[in-house]
Amino acid sequence: LNKVLPMMIDKDTQAFSTSIVNGDTLQYNYKFVNLRKDEVDTSFLISEATKNHTNFVCSSPDMKFLIKNNISVNYAYYGKNHNHITTIFVDTSQCKNRGWIIETGMNLTSNALISFILVSNWIGVFLWELF
Repeated sequence: LNKVLPMMIDKDTQAFSTSIVNGDTLQYNYKFVNLRKDEVDTSFLISEATKNHTNFVCSSPDMKFLIKNNISVNYAYYGKNHNHITTIFVDTSQCKNRGWIIETGMNLTSNALISFILVSNWIGVFLWELF
């Protein structure tokens, strides 16, 4: 997945890397290419991004394998100088509690499989529109 990065998501936001954190969390790293950390309305970003990312992860058929396999998702945001702004955590177990999971028989057993599936669903992951 990192082979196709960096990738511009919109005119202000660049996805620059992904990683697996603690073996059970997929992390997407975003950079605001035109804004420094002190130029970002952090409260607004946290509020809107949490709502948008949670709704996307919990309702998108492209993300059901993450929910089924208890893989949570982080969205880390950085300013144009790579200063960390915030990280949004989406706990996929909360998706199950909301009844949003779509049942599937797929069980993930390795990071390689996660990466393969994410490459095939890359476009769906970036349907988020904050700005």
